[in-house]
Amino acid sequence: MSKYKYFLLILLFSLSACDDCGPGDLMPCGGSNTTPMIDLVVIIDSSGSMGPISVAISDAAESAVAKALTTCNSDLQIKYFGLTTQSPSPLFANSFLAYLQGIETAPVTYASLTGHTGLASEQGANAIEDLSNYYDWREDACKAIFYISDEELDSSTPRQDFANELAVTNSAILAAQNNEVAVFSHFISSLGLDPQIVDMYEMLSEETGGIHKASDLNEVSPEFYEDLIPEVICNSCSACTLNNFF
Repeated sequence: MSKYKYFLLILLFSLSACDDCGPGDLMPCGGSNTTPMIDLVVIIDSSGSMGPISVAISDAAESAVAKALTTCNSDLQIKYFGLTTQSPSPLFANSFLAYLQGIETAPVTYASLTGHTGLASEQGANAIEDLSNYYDWREDACKAIFYISDEELDSSTPRQDFANELAVTNSAILAAQNNEVAVFSHFISSLGLDPQIVDMYEMLSEETGGIHKASDLNEVSPEFYEDLIPEVICNSCSACTLNNFF
């Protein structure tokens, strides 16, 4: 991990909120010690069950980003994508793959277009792999992906094929690690899936320096994301450790 791209931050004790982090706590990874550069990609499962979630995030996005910049100021570049263009929310109407293909400067073999053929609207691990490898990250910025879904990381087709899900999850982890991308994840429990699915999400985030959040569907609202998105932003460079994230 490059010392110029990530904070080498060791906290003597856990901090309860981003505004507890003073200038002396931070080391620059791009920008300055008080205004780090953060590139964040928020990407959502575009299947039908996630429609209300995409709307909740859209309703929260503007105020959530403003809250984050108030509590832990940064030079933030944030973009929102769906896995496909099926989302009912205009915020997630653009697919990540169309964006990557639009900035492509050389022939690319995308994980999302090869190998496992599940539902494109739910193949989160492949999307994370492709974004880690090919997104136009700014030089020296802290890089983060925030993925939200209620499904398996390799899609629901076929259901709970754990060997393949582990394989694509490991590929996503490797790509994120190689490109110094922290992967944050939010799994919404509404379909009664096997606990191993949550384990995959936890592994994906923990092994890339991100944080995983799991919640029931009835917990999700615009207000929920107004709190959650700032915590993702404020942790994108490990600027703070937030006890209340879990």
